[in-house]
Amino acid sequence: MEENQNNDSKEIRKKLSFPLGGKKLLIFIPLFLFLGVVVWNVFSNNQTVEERMVEKDSVVARVNGEEIMRSEMESMQERIASNQGIDFSALSSEEKERISMEALENLISQALLMQEIEKSNISVSQEEIDAQINSFKEAYGGEGPFGEELALQGLTEGQLREQLELESKYMAYFSQELDFDALSATDDEIRAFYDQSVSQGENVPPFEEVASQIEQYVIQQKQQDLVEALVQQLRFNADIQILI
Repeated sequence: MEENQNNDSKEIRKKLSFPLGGKKLLIFIPLFLFLGVVVWNVFSNNQTVEERMVEKDSVVARVNGEEIMRSEMESMQERIASNQGIDFSALSSEEKERISMEALENLISQALLMQEIEKSNISVSQEEIDAQINSFKEAYGGEGPFGEELALQGLTEGQLREQLELESKYMAYFSQELDFDALSATDDEIRAFYDQSVSQGENVPPFEEVASQIEQYVIQQKQQDLVEALVQQLRFNADIQILI
């Protein structure tokens, strides 16, 4: 049961990690997280979007007429800094500017993708979301332990349901627009990644123990390339105004 809980905890947190050379290699799942913490940003603040907009009613960008607020950008930049293990407030002005622009770029990508998802009329059944929630609860041993894990992450079950629904919509859109099935990782690519990790660190696990995870990582990197190319095409055809 403990092993199942650990595995499911990684799934809820949307990342898989394994040590290479004493460091953590983060493999973000699902694919839209390659573009930034776009979904998590929606649920990382207990305030509603409307409440944040009232507090900081400053528009920083428009994407095909859709406004992006400064409060959204600040929430995103805090999440990016947290994911990188740094305190945003302690950064130099140059680093703050870099992360702020990264946050804005992520929000622009999010807006473009969500606009396309809405155009595609992609929907997700509640039965699908229920099945995912029930699998989490079962892995954690029931409603109580599952609720405790959500509390640790600052989420309610309702917020997790919304997050899973949004995740499913992203994946459905990517599957519709991109040929992920054609992607694979060759033995040479897997070995090259492992050898590079060996050259950079110590105490690297045996190749056989991590080969399947490296394969997953290599494929996801190729998927990332496709997603980023799709976003760039959307940007090329979009009316984007950056107001800061």
